[in-house]
Amino acid sequence: MYSTLGIVEETVLAGLIGVAPTVAEENLPRSKDFKQVTRRLSEEGRPRLLLEKSWALNRSHSKTITVGLRLDKNIGVCALISGSPGIGGVALTEMELAALLDSRWMGSVFAHFAHPKFPGANRVLENVEFRCTTLRDGEPSLRIARKGVERLNYVLLAEISTKTLLGLADAIQCSVHTLKQYAVESEKWVLSSMNSLRVLAREMEVLVETEKEAERVISVFGQRFSNCEILSAEQEFLLDLTFKYREQFGNMFFDYMNAVYEEEEGEEGGEEEEEEEEEGEEEEGEGAECACSSSQMCE
Repeated sequence: MYSTLGIVEETVLAGLIGVAPTVAEENLPRSKDFKQVTRRLSEEGRPRLLLEKSWALNRSHSKTITVGLRLDKNIGVCALISGSPGIGGVALTEMELAALLDSRWMGSVFAHFAHPKFPGANRVLENVEFRCTTLRDGEPSLRIARKGVERLNYVLLAEISTKTLLGLADAIQCSVHTLKQYAVESEKWVLSSMNSLRVLAREMEVLVETEKEAERVISVFGQRFSNCEILSAEQEFLLDLTFKYREQFGNMFFDYMNAVYEEEEGEEGGEEEEEEEEEGEEEEGEGAECACSSSQMCE
């Protein structure tokens, strides 16, 4: 069964509130260059997922769970549980997903499905809450909601969807572990793609002075995938960036080129200062020679 990944297990009886440890998850250590490239990526709105995989939780596909790498400043693992059309769903971190699928907590949930009570059991984490509820028609459900966000940012799972979710726990765990490895590799993939785009921009004689010019280079970059028969994880990652999130990818490349130009200008400025210093030293040397010659003439 799905492990809690370091979260202290807590089973909460109906009517009591359980508070899990509010330990913040550590982001992957990222380099200065990576942070510069991803600085404009936002966590607001519906998560943008790379290398995503989805499962339906019921026959109508009205409830789904999707896992992938979230396109934000860190690019880490994210799970998205979606409900009714038009509602963004609830994004969960790796630790929050582990807490949701914890076997002891799920035991409390299925006890509620068997014998609904009010108030139902709940589990409160730092930024998300899982609560056993009963709808107006008397049907029990599991409510998953984030704290401090708009009222509609929650999902209700009926018994069938919850059973399916728990049944998928091992498959989800395998995907999460794979994505964690890809998250580590993603920095290398991002920075390598920036360098490839820079070379391509030179070949195209594009200065990349605007985001639109950056997207133009990316459009040509995407043509390189047309002859691929078998895609590696890195290629799939770059395909998602190129075709699903071209605007964001364009911003990343534009910011990268700005940083490159600033660095080159700084190096040129440093070289000019060195040349001026060398010229000054030469002039001082010539002045000393002249002074010496003058004194000899006087003698």
